[in-house]
This record gives sequence, structure tokens and C-alpha cells, in this order.
Amino acid sequence: MTESEYDNLIRLHIGVIEARLDGIEKLAAARLVELDRRLSGLNELRADVVKDRDQFVRKESYDLKMDTMEKLGNRVTALETRVIVWTGVVAIVFTVVNIVLRFWK
Repeated sequence: MTESEYDNLIRLHIGVIEARLDGIEKLAAARLVELDRRLSGLNELRADVVKDRDQFVRKESYDLKMDTMEKLGNRVTALETRVIVWTGVVAIVFTVVNIVLRFWK
């Protein structure tokens, strides 16, 4: 082989290597676009999860508020019971007074 044949062979190999590198670059660019698309989808999903999480009440908060509501409910029940008892007592007293006044005449 002559020197020009070696040069041609080397140029041919360089061309093959450059073609391979171009193919690899195109594949890497396509994969980068796909990764960006998937990452964008994951970021949107994360934003949705964060938004959904804000719609819920934490258990500790819920338990604390429910304990407070239960205590208030018990106090209201006690007050209602007292009002009913006192209303009954007042009604009985007025009834007794009314009966006594009718028979007094």
C-alpha cells in the first residue's frame, strides 16, 4: 500500500468515526429532550401533590381541634341540661304558686 492509500483509508475511518459521533450526539440530544419532558411531568406531578397536601388537615391539628370541640360540646350539653332543669323548676314553682293562689281565695 502506498502512502496515499493509507491516507484515504485513514480519511475513511475518520469519516466513519465522525458519522458515529454525529449519531451518538443526535441520540444524546433526543434522550436529553425525552429526559426534560419526563422531568417536566414529574415537576408538574410534584406541584399537584403539594397542592393536594395543602388541602388536608394534619392529624395533630385535627386531634387538637376535635378535643377542643368535644370539651365545648360537653360544656354546651351541661348548660343545656341546667337550662332545662331550671326551666322545669320555674314552671313547677309558678304552677304551685298558681294553684295556691286559686285555693286561697
